[in-house]
Amino acid sequence: MARRFTPDEIPGICFIVAGPSGAGKATLLRRLLDEVEGLVLVHSHTTRPARRDDDLLRKYRHVSDAEFREEVANGGFLEWAQVHGYFYGTPVSELLAAGRGGKDVILELDVQGVRQAKPLLPDPVTIFIMAPNMEALRERMEKRDVDTPSEEIETRLKTAEEEMRHRSEFDYVILNDDVEVALKQLRAVIVTERARPARVLRRAEVSGGG
Repeated sequence: MARRFTPDEIPGICFIVAGPSGAGKATLLRRLLDEVEGLVLVHSHTTRPARRDDDLLRKYRHVSDAEFREEVANGGFLEWAQVHGYFYGTPVSELLAAGRGGKDVILELDVQGVRQAKPLLPDPVTIFIMAPNMEALRERMEKRDVDTPSEEIETRLKTAEEEMRHRSEFDYVILNDDVEVALKQLRAVIVTERARPARVLRRAEVSGGG
């Protein structure tokens, strides 16, 4: 298991974003990264096949089961889990590379991953993205993953219901009913956290300011 990381290793703010499949996380994060300066996405590894929407965020490196298990054995992941038969994990090397530039980092994780990663990161900010209801999630999944068997959609929906039960554990919850409104709220979270006194003083200290 990965160790706890220090503010010197990751001087920027760690924003952890989670939410059910179909909640629109990739769309919101792509817009956020394009429109807000000083943010960098931490890339992940997965053993699942590529999906059509993967190109939107480009956060995954697709690897074999053997490659993934070797990384686990070497303690190379900040967090990892097996979800619906596939492995997902955040390599420590990707986290440190993202943090090295001094920008604020974004990790897009599932609820399991948040529980593993949060104690290891310096003062992280957690954000839960949710759809208005389960029917909206179903419609989004079916529209996005037209070749996915209905049984798999049902499994994802059950997982989504379980994830929704934990939304109160997050620092912020954003309802993605309207993309523009949700994006505005997400941007507001970034601005608010960057303006907290301890973070402003820390940034000035790192940059050599007074």
